[in-house]
Amino acid sequence: MGELVDPALLNGRGTSTEWMNLGWWAGTFEYTEAAAALARQVGYAARLTTGDQILDVGCGAGDSTALWIREFGAAQVVGIEPDAPVAARARRRIATWRLDDRITIDARSAESFDDAGALARVSAVVSVDAAYHIETRARWLERLSASCGSGTRLGLFDIALRDAADRARFSGYARRAGIPAANLWSVDEIVPTLNAAGFTDVSVRRCEAEVFAGFIRFACRKAVPFASHPGQGGWRALATATMLASAGAHLAAVVIGAERTTTR
Repeated sequence: MGELVDPALLNGRGTSTEWMNLGWWAGTFEYTEAAAALARQVGYAARLTTGDQILDVGCGAGDSTALWIREFGAAQVVGIEPDAPVAARARRRIATWRLDDRITIDARSAESFDDAGALARVSAVVSVDAAYHIETRARWLERLSASCGSGTRLGLFDIALRDAADRARFSGYARRAGIPAANLWSVDEIVPTLNAAGFTDVSVRRCEAEVFAGFIRFACRKAVPFASHPGQGGWRALATATMLASAGAHLAAVVIGAERTTTR
């Protein structure tokens, strides 16, 4: 959904979080809990552990960066956020949490992030509901593999086509949603794409019921306030839910884990 939806519209007025993802809805009806749960699933896929040096791609306003430290014991986190005002807000929030000695926010896109020192140090790369916007995901994975050390773990939440034959059908929607058409990979293409980039030990967990179905129910419950706040992105949130409801038979939600083990 991106920053075109006001985080307050999703998280609720008066809440301290600014999550912006589709959520993992197993066992909850609350957006803030679901959004944090989706981040945890990505952390589990990346096998995050105490002392990790983490690169968080598309970190938004910083909630995920704090979660890696508080719940997984990460030592240091570099967050990449291409929207400069959002990155600035993340820095302010991280300072209030007194985590600015352990979290750095870089206001750059994943495509332009070229800090060789930071990339060489990371032990894990994570992205919660953002990787499909990278131009393009496959080339980014190749560059990432070439820059990171052997043993670097990867964790992503992403969206895939259930069948590659649907690629042309969804290319128009992808463009409108800011998703490069080349990023419309199918479930069957995920493992070969990661292998070709230099990642092995790839796991792909399908999770449409936990993600899509839960977000659709949430949007239906919030339809009136969403529709009443088009300037805050309410219509975009509803459009996302409508697309998922109508196209759900063709799309897959996936949590991906992998490890960079190939010498390149």
